[in-house]
Amino acid sequence: MQKIIQERLEESINVKKLILKDRQLICLIEEIVNNIKEVLLKGNKVIFAGNGGSFADSIHLTAEFVSKFNFDRKPLSAIALGANNSIITSIDRAMYGSDQAASVSPMGFRQLVGAVRKIEKAMGDGNMTMNSKEIPIAKKLRSHIPFESHR
Repeated sequence: MQKIIQERLEESINVKKLILKDRQLICLIEEIVNNIKEVLLKGNKVIFAGNGGSFADSIHLTAEFVSKFNFDRKPLSAIALGANNSIITSIDRAMYGSDQAASVSPMGFRQLVGAVRKIEKAMGDGNMTMNSKEIPIAKKLRSHIPFESHR
């Protein structure tokens, strides 16, 4: 068992070493951090989301934002999409606590749901389909492609 534990720890260390060597990834992480900082400085809320294990990670990240784990600070405004029902529906934002500052009013909650619905609509259902206006354009463009190139 100790050998397995040691192997898993070494794998984790190796992944972190690879990340440290990847300047492009470090720059991307920095950009994400700066975007989150900008969102919070504007008084907005960070929305975390994920699927499966990433969903659990999104809940954990939200807890890190709204809690005072290592030191006393104002909670950062964040929610995990699909979780944190008590946080997003806390009524009194003025109360002292880890979740009140991250809460939204009933109107704010409706706006949040509306924004999420717009994002879902923009993302679509994952199927690539053409609308009626695109079909004649596609037919015209395809007519200029030699048959052999369709292979």
